Amino acid sequence: MKQYIFRKIDGSAPSLADPVWDSVVPAALDCYNMNGREGYPATTVRGVYSETGISLKFETDEKPQDILSRFTAYGDPAYRDSCVEFFFNPD
Repeated sequence: MKQYIFRKIDGSAPSLADPVWDSVVPAALDCYNMNGREGYPATTVRGVYSETGISLKFETDEKPQDILSRFTAYGDPAYRDSCVEFFFNPD
């Protein structure tokens, strides 16, 4: 099982341009669903937390012309678009 340690920060959620992200170790996303598709773009995530919440910064080398965003309503199959998901169990 893989493990990633979130860095604790003071204050509220950092913006995407906040320098705090430069000192957070990235984790490579390399586990994908079982649909048999190959050729996922290289993607990393960085995570921080504070007293007020959790913040994630995802970075990918997906080309802008390849990004899909078709499903926008609640309950739509967003997994069929270009997306990443974060599932959290504090237990």
